Amino acid sequence: MYFRGVIMQQVQIGIAINNLLVREGILSILKKIDGFHVAYNVETAEDLISMQDRFKDDLVIIDFYSYGFNKEIVYDLCNKRRGRPVMALTSYTVAEDAKWLRDQGLKGYLLHDCSEDEFFDAIRFLKDGEQFYCGKVIDAMMYHAEKPEGVHEPTPSCDGLNISDREMQIIGYIAKGKSNKEIAELLFISPLTVKTHRKNIMTKLGVNNTAGIVRFAMGDSNGAIKQ
Repeated sequence: MYFRGVIMQQVQIGIAINNLLVREGILSILKKIDGFHVAYNVETAEDLISMQDRFKDDLVIIDFYSYGFNKEIVYDLCNKRRGRPVMALTSYTVAEDAKWLRDQGLKGYLLHDCSEDEFFDAIRFLKDGEQFYCGKVIDAMMYHAEKPEGVHEPTPSCDGLNISDREMQIIGYIAKGKSNKEIAELLFISPLTVKTHRKNIMTKLGVNNTAGIVRFAMGDSNGAIKQ
């Protein structure tokens, strides 16, 4: 287990990855830019949980597919950390796992083949309270689990998608069949603002209709995001 003292005014990051090469690679990348500091570096779930009581880091990066971790640990972290974000970083993804973890509060998800710029963007977005998902993870959630008949599957891309909490709220209501007017009343915003959010959501997801948004929202057996 690795530990360094806390440095003020920096983004404090916890790393929970069993794979030595991946772990050292992340450490090397984080050293390139000022403002990021690795508060701790653990190889087991037990050490990770104990660190939650010792340090108030800004972000945990976890490979829940690596030995010693699992997706249930991510669920526990999202509940225990009270809003402080968790980001998954794995070599592959399973659509059902990604959708389930998103519903449990996972704010970010990248794959190992994402670029350095995307990695840094994800950290910054999560630190600012937003979400950031790799395009390939979004692709898996939208098309690989329950691909609707006749839907063309796009070429996978690792370009990141920053979906805000407000946009996730609207996606959830769209999946429940709410109109722009109904969503506006529920969120205390104007129908025009909802319409703008809807257009931005479709652009980010690479879809051109409500059905595409609903496919993204399929996070449980009813095909809707949990509220």
